[in-house]
Amino acid sequence: MDHPKIEAMSDTAKVHWLRLTGWCNRMRTDGYVSAAKAKERGPKVFKELTTELVPGRGAMLEAQPDGRYRLHDYLNHQWSKEEIELQAAKNRENGAKGGRPRTQPKPTGLEHGLRVVGET
Repeated sequence: MDHPKIEAMSDTAKVHWLRLTGWCNRMRTDGYVSAAKAKERGPKVFKELTTELVPGRGAMLEAQPDGRYRLHDYLNHQWSKEEIELQAAKNRENGAKGGRPRTQPKPTGLEHGLRVVGET
């Protein structure tokens, strides 16, 4: 939240922008939202998110030719649909191996000379 574009937004717009970011992540849209979703919090918040509040930084929501809106720089800060699906497949594969011993013991931190709390 420590960025000029974010600081320039009202609290209501910040919350809506965060909600949209979370929604895009859950729905795996790569940062795209419908016009209806973008406008859920009313015209004032929508205008704030689609207006360049800090010169040269762009708006938080960018209109697309197909009528949807894209969250500015979404894929620079969030995983893409493809990345999420690849990680989920890897997690499923690893989960299917459950209960099998590791090839190497789990690191404890002691191998780096760290002490256990309370140990002298």
